[in-house]
Amino acid sequence: MGAKTLKLAALATALGAMLAVTPGAALAGGTKPKAAKDDPSRRVCRSVIPMGTRLATRICRPYAEWAEEEKAAQEGVLNRQTEGFVRMTPAASEMGGAALPH
Repeated sequence: MGAKTLKLAALATALGAMLAVTPGAALAGGTKPKAAKDDPSRRVCRSVIPMGTRLATRICRPYAEWAEEEKAAQEGVLNRQTEGFVRMTPAASEMGGAALPH
């Protein structure tokens, strides 16, 4: 009986070692490396609600495109604030007339 117990203990130890190594090896080979937060090519997904609807749409783009879009929007707002908004009346614009401040 001593030899049988020794064989079972050896089998249990070997099985435990296999189970301990296998998940880590499978996990290391099957996952993609994560992109760094400062990497401009990493993919970022956002939920956007288009004008005229209440349903959100999920849009995924590279981080660089999102940053470029935000910068353009900020520049547009800044231009409106510093230069003001000028609206031409229909009659004045046809005759090359003055603009009315809005």
